[in-house]
Amino acid sequence: QATMILSTILCCIAFLIFVLQLFRLKQGERFVLTSIIQLMSCLCVMIAASIYTDRREDLHKSNSDFYQQVQEGSYGYSFI
Repeated sequence: QATMILSTILCCIAFLIFVLQLFRLKQGERFVLTSIIQLMSCLCVMIAASIYTDRREDLHKSNSDFYQQVQEGSYGYSFI
């Protein structure tokens, strides 16, 4: 959860910096700072997804009814 929250914060910061750079930079200059922050945000999402994938059984065992449905291939409305 912490890496997803950090990713959201970094994404918002990158958007604000992008808007500031949009009006400050000369035409044709690159948005390097914004892209670096956005890449860090993507890295946080990848870390969170890999942790969830590794620990999904531990997370779902407390809710055995839901875990049984997921093992059978039924994801309910979340699939849509």
